[in-house]
This record gives sequence, C-alpha cells and structure tokens, in this order.
Amino acid sequence: MANSNSSAKAETPVGALLQEGLTLSVHYVGEDRVLEGYDRILATCRMGDGTTVFQVGLHAPSGTMAQKHSYQLGGNARIKRIAGNRAEIYIGDTDPSAGVNYSAAIEVEELPF
Repeated sequence: MANSNSSAKAETPVGALLQEGLTLSVHYVGEDRVLEGYDRILATCRMGDGTTVFQVGLHAPSGTMAQKHSYQLGGNARIKRIAGNRAEIYIGDTDPSAGVNYSAAIEVEELPF
C-alpha cells in the first residue's frame, strides 16, 4: 500500500536494494588509485548458509576491511550498477566514488497490481 505519511517516507532508506543478513567475504583489498582515502574492495556476497549470491566491488575507507575476512552486510547497502559478473555496491546514502547521493534521486514505488 502507498504510504501518504511524508515523515515515514523520509525515514525509509529509498533505493535500499540488498537485504540484511548477507555477508561479504573479502578476497581483494587495494588502495584506490583515484579516490583518496579509500580502498577498492572485491568480495563475494553470501547468504547466511554460505551460498554465493554474487561477486561485489565497493569502496571502503582505507584500512577498514581486510582480505580473508567476512563482514555483515546491512540493509543500507545499495547496488550502483552491474559490471560484467560483479555488482558495484556502496554503503549508505552516498557513493564515495561519484560523490553522489543516488538514494535521494531514486524513489521506489510499489507495483500498481
């Protein structure tokens, strides 16, 4: 059902596309050559039972993620685009590589049927 309450709508993370409960198993961490203060991360996104869902790439603040470690992926992760066999994601509202808040530009509506 459509929610006409604008305050409730504003609190909803618009554009949140990944469910909570997924984990990232990091297999590559490297200093980003373009984005200062960030590392480039390549990881495998897995469900709770260990089933691989897809490969992901993202930027993380330098030194915050380590190779061969797994991290809980919360509901604030958003898909930016699909590149080859990998989903490019970002955490939170703003994509650090573009400096753009995509969530503010996207409104997710319910299906009309």
